[in-house]
Amino acid sequence: VIVIVSAIVGNVLVCIAVCISSSLRRATSSYFIFSLALSDIGTASLSMPFDLEALTLSGCWPKGRGEGLCIVWTVTYLITVPTSILNLFALSVDRYKTLRDPWDRFKESPSMTPRRAVAIIVFIWVYCLLFALVPVLGVQYYGPQTLLYGRCIFNISPTTSMVSSFLNFYLPMFAMCWIYYRIYQIAHTQYNIPTGLEKHDYSIVKPTSSLSQIGADKKSGIRKKRYRVFVKNTKAARTIAIIVSAYLTCWVPFTTISIVVNLCEGPCWDAIPNAVWAVLMLVGYLNSALNPLLFSHQNPHFRRAYRRMLRALCSCC
Repeated sequence: VIVIVSAIVGNVLVCIAVCISSSLRRATSSYFIFSLALSDIGTASLSMPFDLEALTLSGCWPKGRGEGLCIVWTVTYLITVPTSILNLFALSVDRYKTLRDPWDRFKESPSMTPRRAVAIIVFIWVYCLLFALVPVLGVQYYGPQTLLYGRCIFNISPTTSMVSSFLNFYLPMFAMCWIYYRIYQIAHTQYNIPTGLEKHDYSIVKPTSSLSQIGADKKSGIRKKRYRVFVKNTKAARTIAIIVSAYLTCWVPFTTISIVVNLCEGPCWDAIPNAVWAVLMLVGYLNSALNPLLFSHQNPHFRRAYRRMLRALCSCC
């Protein structure tokens, strides 16, 4: 219950912070953060309560809920979890494109505009919705039941389960690992270049040449500005890397075991204790409550927006 309340309240605050902060609204990355927060709100409000009730009943789906609510829960789960990792993937790509050519791209990625960010977000949500509805529409569906072995599951073939997990979890995960490896290489290579070049420029300027001195000062100022923006972009990439790492740490165990169970089918459900399922599910859902804390800890713009909301709340009281 604490995780549910924390996730809902925290992510609502993230959405409000993006709306009221002009500095956050100007950054295209905030569009993906807003979408990620909406996904976490959906997870906390529509998925977690059903899981909480089922876990209190030893993992069994309450009989009074029926198959209709079971379908609602599973569709919600299959929408919100993939949208989270795909939004993080989009954030990672944006950071990589910003840093990959540090001499020419010291502002927001020229290919990422607010309109394109919104288009990408809409595509992510529509794609996840259609993918979640595939089992409901009968594609690779074993039968009309979603309630099997006393649990609420999608009665889909192991092949469909593997394809879904690979496309919507493992493929983005491996891609993000490669992206942050490349970001690390870029940061490691470029971090000290501006300072070195700046010293070199000053060493070749003759004191008697005022025009040369002015040109050198101008170039030095540009390089200093570029260096500051490079450091800023590197810190932003590090923040997203921390959030991605938290997401993968929380969801990889549950997703991996779920795949194994789906391949094994019926007997494996009973082989894994309910306590193990409860812990794995709780750790996965904990990520929805962690994201707002990570945003506030790593991003000063979110901290300022939170303080602004707190002052407004105190003035009303």
